Amino acid sequence: MKGTIRQKEMIRGKILYYLSLVYPNPTSLPMLQGELDIFGFPVPMDDLNFHIAYLAEKGLVAVEHRRGPGGRQEVTLATITAR
Repeated sequence: MKGTIRQKEMIRGKILYYLSLVYPNPTSLPMLQGELDIFGFPVPMDDLNFHIAYLAEKGLVAVEHRRGPGGRQEVTLATITAR
């Protein structure tokens, strides 16, 4: 994962900002990735998974895994916590 600590903090701040806008609804990672791109922070999916895992470890984001519409693919959903 490339980028300075400041860039990582900015991306995590934007993730939390977007999740707060859609709270209490969860957001899929592809949707979140698209929103970050609109905010001017294009993030590869691997990096986004890293940021979400980091925020979940800190207790700021709840992560759940559900089956997609067809039941074949697993979808990861993120929700901001009340912390």
